[in-house]
Amino acid sequence: AEDHANAHLLAEGFNRLPIFTIDMSRVETNIILVDVVSDVSVETILEKMQKVSVLAVQFGPKTIRFVTHLDVSRADCEEALSRVEGALVS
Repeated sequence: AEDHANAHLLAEGFNRLPIFTIDMSRVETNIILVDVVSDVSVETILEKMQKVSVLAVQFGPKTIRFVTHLDVSRADCEEALSRVEGALVS
């Protein structure tokens, strides 16, 4: 349940960023699929995120997959959101 709550927190945060969109009705587990709605490639986004120690994988030409896990706390999710925003929106 905690992993699912953390996934929902991440999804809501990513959905507020202008380069992403998420169908919140699909966030039912600890897996988050984020659609990229900018001209920036998924590969470039993943590289920038990796530089700030936030890891995810490509799940399609314009989709990124994130997963929460029992070793990832709410504070970790909030920190990841902050890092992603700093790396991609600033």
